Amino acid sequence: MGKEDLPPATPPATGDGKTDHELPGYSSARTDRGVLRSEHVYTLETGSKPKAWLLLKVNSKAKDPKSLPLFFDNDKITGKVELDLEKTEHIQGVTLTLSGETLQVGQDPVPFYSQVITLWSTEMGDPKNPTPVPEVGGSKSKVKAASPKLKGTYSWDFSITLPEETQASDTPKGPKRTFPLPPSFTERGSAAYVDYKLTVTIKRGSFRVDNTLATSVAHYPRRRPPPPSDLQRASYIDGGQMVGPDADPAGWKVLPPVKIQGTLFDTKQVEVEVSLALGTPLIFSLNSPVPLWITLKSADSQLLDLLSTPSSFLIRLKRTLAVGPDASDNNREERSDTTFPQVAGRGIVWPLSETQGSAETSAAGGERVLQGEVNIAVTTKISFVFPRVSLRYAVELLPFAAAGFTTTAPPGVPLISQHIEVVTDPVEGLPPRSRAPPGYVAKAEAEYDNAIGVLTAANQRFLHFHHSMG
Repeated sequence: MGKEDLPPATPPATGDGKTDHELPGYSSARTDRGVLRSEHVYTLETGSKPKAWLLLKVNSKAKDPKSLPLFFDNDKITGKVELDLEKTEHIQGVTLTLSGETLQVGQDPVPFYSQVITLWSTEMGDPKNPTPVPEVGGSKSKVKAASPKLKGTYSWDFSITLPEETQASDTPKGPKRTFPLPPSFTERGSAAYVDYKLTVTIKRGSFRVDNTLATSVAHYPRRRPPPPSDLQRASYIDGGQMVGPDADPAGWKVLPPVKIQGTLFDTKQVEVEVSLALGTPLIFSLNSPVPLWITLKSADSQLLDLLSTPSSFLIRLKRTLAVGPDASDNNREERSDTTFPQVAGRGIVWPLSETQGSAETSAAGGERVLQGEVNIAVTTKISFVFPRVSLRYAVELLPFAAAGFTTTAPPGVPLISQHIEVVTDPVEGLPPRSRAPPGYVAKAEAEYDNAIGVLTAANQRFLHFHHSMG
């Protein structure tokens, strides 16, 4: 597993093994939320010469009509349902359902949202000009019921709105709480999924088999971080350097320092104090850097010189998928069968002296100061907390990897860890940019499937479940 004991993040993929170019990630739809880009068409066919007799047409924000329909929070999903019946058929009604469910591999899906609209029913009269049925308690409709025998072409427009929140519980009998509607989440070999579906149902009546036509839809809640401190904002706009925690305490989250003991060149016992600060607020958008400020303190100048080299630092963005009844608990115990960590990115560090114009000194007696950042890739899945499936991120500083220094700290165990949130959009009017000097680039992550035991087992369980459902 290497020094960090975590697998790299897998390439995004759909639950059926299709790669993410067919599942519209948020990065593929950076557009005004009011713009509809594609019409997606789904059909049911029949006969020896296949002909579509039921069509579902959906308008969405996705660039490619071959991908899944894409929607943001509180969007209206619009489209139409069409029938083309060559012979008379018995149909009592046509409904459209927008539903959401979580799925943990090896278990039954757990629905958390459902909204049903009736496009037509016999009691709504003429299927070409239906009259809405009054709500419960309203006056009875005087519309003459239509015959369930339909032939020819019919078309019904629909509009259904995604809510911002929903009620869900951690267990089947547990109390329901209000949560933001989670984003779609699906990856190859994942232990859990969040799926939304649009389903058309052709109701045939008693003792007849209904017909259904369904498609998954992608939902991504859009959110921006709050603005940074005035000093940090000014430095972004002017292209200046970061202002450190001493001069701008409002702009940083300074974490408690840790002391590390070890042996230097196998000859003497040494100690260093490490302090890590992250730029605030601790909410970052896709394709943006997480600013870091690192301070080393020690009575041994040789140790400081050794550890303050950029290659000595191991900083990572850890992604943790939590599943099960306690997935929404931020203080949950991390068990190997319900917790799936991955490396989602790596940090880079550079001496403060390489960023011209800084007001703080990089080297002082008994102290070294460095800057750094962890880039959040545009392909990163946004974080969310929801019953049974949650996705969290943390920036972690691991023990040093410096030749000549042997630490007593256990390898792979973070010295410092700080939870952050990942959202879709940058701060209004403040495009993200890297502060790294030229030549400082994070090591690329290898894109390969997880091969560790727990996730391999999850892969196998998923494949068995998927084929049994098919």
